[in-house]
Formats: sequence, C-alpha cells, structure tokens
Amino acid sequence: MKNNITLDLNHSNTSQVENFLNIVDERLEQIPFDAQKWRRTEDIVAGFKFKGMDHSITITVIFATSYFHANEIATINSLDKIPNTNWTVNGNVLYVVECIDEHALREMLSLFAGRE
Repeated sequence: MKNNITLDLNHSNTSQVENFLNIVDERLEQIPFDAQKWRRTEDIVAGFKFKGMDHSITITVIFATSYFHANEIATINSLDKIPNTNWTVNGNVLYVVECIDEHALREMLSLFAGRE
C-alpha cells in the first residue's frame, strides 16, 4: 500500500473511499479542492482532490447528497466532454479521474466502481 489517506469527514462512505484511495498503486498527494469550480454545489457534501506523485493522474472525490445527485453533478459539469477525463459513481460518491494514459484511467475507474 503506497498511501495512508485519512479524510476529515464524518460520512457513511468515508471508510470505503479511504480504502479505495489507499489501495491505489500510485503515491497520492492531497491538493486543494475548489467546489466553486463545480456546478450543483448545493448537492456536494464534501470534496477532495489528489495528484499522483509518480504519474500524471488526478483523482477528485465528491461526496454528494445521493446517488442521483452524484450522477447529476457529473452530467451537469459535462465531465464526459473533458479530454482525458472519465468518472464513475459508487453509492453517493462521484470519482473523477484525469489521466492522459487511457489504460491507467480505465484501471483506476474500475477500482473505484466497486472493488472492495
């Protein structure tokens, strides 16, 4: 395990997200998350952003008020139209991965989609 990430958030999915981030095969550094860059901020409970230390990868984790709202945040922010970016929702958590390596991007998304 390359990471020992602990999120400062009291939420039912916090432990699951920490587990996912800690098994990522990439050293991650937390960087500031700016909620103001996102539309539908009223449905964002909290957000965290991480940058890969070994490769050019960025992971944004958004805790939404519901599964429906997590999907809506992704859609309204047109995440599917941003180059080298893809996303998945697991429960009420939206995972956004940015990476120029398509294989690494898909591998990361499959991890966040539900491997526990």
